[in-house]
Amino acid sequence: MMRRLVREMLLGFGVKLPNLIETDNVTDALQHMYSKRFDLVITDFFLGQLDGGDFTRHIRSDDNCINRKIPILLITGSPNHEKVLKSLEAGVNEVLAKPIAPSALYF
Repeated sequence: MMRRLVREMLLGFGVKLPNLIETDNVTDALQHMYSKRFDLVITDFFLGQLDGGDFTRHIRSDDNCINRKIPILLITGSPNHEKVLKSLEAGVNEVLAKPIAPSALYF
């Protein structure tokens, strides 16, 4: 549901999404990070096996990842200080709390 909502907001802003890839598991997401260049990653904090901070740290720390420097936006339903700090220290560029205001996503 959240992926669909974010996609609709982006389309509403006029963002073209011809290469949008959505995945519901971190293993697939990591495979994509190594196989194709992207402009932006939007991820949730809760990813199952890893959290958004771990996912970001993995991408940022691996010289073989072609998306190592990609902007990463993390979305979380419980933006407590510990989670936000972990994510920012891992290299997340921005954290948004759910529910997401369209103006916050646009910014």
